[in-house]
Amino acid sequence: MAKRILAVIIGLAIAIGLIALMEKISGKIYPAPARMDFLNPESVKEMMKGMPVGAYLFILFGYIIGSFAGGFVATLIAGKESARSAIIVGAVIFFGGLMNLISLPDQPMWFNITSQLLYIPCAFIGYLFAKRI
Repeated sequence: MAKRILAVIIGLAIAIGLIALMEKISGKIYPAPARMDFLNPESVKEMMKGMPVGAYLFILFGYIIGSFAGGFVATLIAGKESARSAIIVGAVIFFGGLMNLISLPDQPMWFNITSQLLYIPCAFIGYLFAKRI
């Protein structure tokens, strides 16, 4: 039991770290406007509306990589007989994505839907890859 809990915690740390890294890289490639005030909701709303599709695609790629890697690592640690740890990682990331969607409601609908559909399946694919090793 402790091994599975540790597997989920480490899987989540890997996933969140990779997602944050990809978001940081996206911010370097697609920088926010020079006078952006991240504490002003209206300013954030305007930035979200003006973000190019490429920035959203880059962030989606981060979600894919992070979810996959989290599920993969959780499976390697917990054991390959069950996908439970990978699915838990994907589910926690899903709920984190849902909180992001609620706190930043001005993202494009296609991005919101796609991102929410990716987390758990990508974590499960990470499990399938780890199972083959």
